Amino acid sequence: MDKLIGFFSSDARPLYIEDIYRAMALPEKSIIHFRYNQKYVQDDIVSDSSKYVNREGIIFFTTGNDLEKTPEDREIKHHSIRKVRIKSIYKSEDTRYFHFLLELGDYYDCEITNTEQNKFAAFVSVKEGINHCWIDRVKAIESYFEDILFFKYEILSKNEKKKLFPKYSKSYKDTIYQLNDESDYKILFSFYDKKNGDSKLNINDSEYIDIHYKECSKIGALIDDRYFNLSTRTIHQRKKNEILKISPSLPKNSKLSYEVVTRFEITKSYKKAIFYGFLSSFLFISIVLSQVVGALIKLEKPTSCVVIVGVIALFFFFIGSSLLLSNFSKK
Repeated sequence: MDKLIGFFSSDARPLYIEDIYRAMALPEKSIIHFRYNQKYVQDDIVSDSSKYVNREGIIFFTTGNDLEKTPEDREIKHHSIRKVRIKSIYKSEDTRYFHFLLELGDYYDCEITNTEQNKFAAFVSVKEGINHCWIDRVKAIESYFEDILFFKYEILSKNEKKKLFPKYSKSYKDTIYQLNDESDYKILFSFYDKKNGDSKLNINDSEYIDIHYKECSKIGALIDDRYFNLSTRTIHQRKKNEILKISPSLPKNSKLSYEVVTRFEITKSYKKAIFYGFLSSFLFISIVLSQVVGALIKLEKPTSCVVIVGVIALFFFFIGSSLLLSNFSKK
């Protein structure tokens, strides 16, 4: 069995705390970017990083890492967050930093039984726990955060039956949700509010994405799950890239930023255009048939023939016009 790799982010600096917050919030299969000075990376990984791509790992939140205290006086604790899979590893020759692009997996409860000291990307041996739910991992670390709102979210199909996953983009070194324009989806939020429902969630709609959620609306509960409509607008090109930013309201004098960013690629959908052409053909057929009715009358054909063709013409006209009106009328 391959060794698991532990990725440690501590409470020593605001950026590290924000990374853990984002790791808790981002949807499954999203990419989170961790970077470490080479001296803090396991020697085996430094010597041949390529063979560790696709290796499984675990993100840990290390608390008690007070840099104003000597290492001997720090009360270090490691809290597991969630499983990851390494999508890419690369080293910057300019900074001698190793960059890890980690694909987020399930939330995970475990206890470290063995790891290399003074390494922050290192092999770990663990004993699995039982509290693997998102809310369990939140409660394990909430005391180390300000009084803020914790949340997670995922994108679903319109009928809420299918979960959508972001796709990895090598060019962006990130994941992107692929959506169609003029389409409807759902976004499911789970909340845990340390302020017992008084916190607010800020959602910054992009130019082509709308989330039907009252901006800065109070959560109104300690723990909650809510569905909101997400819709895309018409784009006038083949593809359009958009960014959605979500963040909780912050306590006064907070020095942290808990903004969570998700990328979207909106693609022009031609289904409506095809459907419009199909319905328009119904109207064309009805016009042709109406002319046939006139010709049959002039030729003094049997009344039954005229009635049958007339009824068919009316049928095509009714179906085509009513569906065009309901699907494409501008309100």
